[in-house]
Amino acid sequence: GTGDVSNNYSTSAYVSNTSFEALKSNSLGRRNLIINGAMEVWQRGTSQTTSGDYAADRFWMANASSAARDSDAPSGFTYSTKLTYNGSVMSLGQPIELPATGKQGQLVSGQTVTLSYYAKVDTGTESITTGIKFRDSKFSATNEAAFTSSNFTATWTETWTRYTHSFTIPSINSTNVVAGLEIGNIDRTAYITGVQLELGDTATPFEYRSYGEELAL
Repeated sequence: GTGDVSNNYSTSAYVSNTSFEALKSNSLGRRNLIINGAMEVWQRGTSQTTSGDYAADRFWMANASSAARDSDAPSGFTYSTKLTYNGSVMSLGQPIELPATGKQGQLVSGQTVTLSYYAKVDTGTESITTGIKFRDSKFSATNEAAFTSSNFTATWTETWTRYTHSFTIPSINSTNVVAGLEIGNIDRTAYITGVQLELGDTATPFEYRSYGEELAL
């Protein structure tokens, strides 16, 4: 008939709870400001050893003896990036390109963004830090503007866990071209995947995109 179906039937009559959660996640698409957050695209090869270079597409690493694709991953993911410790504090990061030089676009000053990711270490526990900074280039500290956070630290364990951190967006400088995300101060072999950065103070389910779309991005 012509009646409003929503007035007569419950959504749960058509979809299981699990499917409904998936539908809600998919309906919130294009939330993730990170490209290749599931560590699926590796155009430069599946392992690299040069500090400052890219391993998984868009992700640079610092000071690991290697950053390599690994099949050890939490449920729902195929790969992680494994950072192998070699005596120096390690980092993993991604420069998020801004719409134009000195233009912060949707990263509006005073608003909140939330970082989430899955991580674990080979042995023991590890205290890490996270940070985001508007920068002139991915490693340049000239004219940088740091995002502020009251929960920028975490303690990783031997079990895959999803961690979240919220940041307040600063005012950009006129020469900045990226918002540089860094997960750092890692002092033991670690695994990371499912990296997501989104507007708001809540970490929503990871936004899955197809391999082809991640590759195009």
